[in-house]
Amino acid sequence: MPVHFTFRPSVGCVEEQATEIINIEARATNNNKCAPIVELLVEQYHGTSDQREKSRIKHEIYKAYMEALEGVVAYDRLQGEAKMMTKTCVKGVKPRVVINFLDHRGIEVDHAEVKGSIVLYCKMRTVEALFHLQQMVDSGELCQLLSRMLSLLADTEVTATASLSPQQYDHALKLLTSAHGK
Repeated sequence: MPVHFTFRPSVGCVEEQATEIINIEARATNNNKCAPIVELLVEQYHGTSDQREKSRIKHEIYKAYMEALEGVVAYDRLQGEAKMMTKTCVKGVKPRVVINFLDHRGIEVDHAEVKGSIVLYCKMRTVEALFHLQQMVDSGELCQLLSRMLSLLADTEVTATASLSPQQYDHALKLLTSAHGK
């Protein structure tokens, strides 16, 4: 089920970066649970003013992402992707929050792509998960999460708007409630 996001102001290159970060985090999550250690390390990083300790912690975050992404991204991109995720985490951008937020409601982030805006593709196995997704779009919860993430990446205030296609929603609902979907 695709969720379409548009942003004001448009921050094209940041949207591409956010999409790449979401995809990496989604793949790492589906293959290796590195999130708890990374979250703990980021807390420690922000909790110290000692530059030597910050550098050590940053290296530990990098190692955690190297391990999590091994076999998930192409070998020639592994170091670059781990470095980007480390930089992103240290900056305070938390794609994990978006993924966990959805996951706790039975919605799995499959991938994201840029098609004039960010399109987040989600998988739902239950009608309740589909209802949750619609509710999160209607309430603006999902928009707030992506707005915060893009604002941090762009170093400016960014406002997200989300939409679900009524036709795709109806189709997904029909599939989930059919005899095959039960």
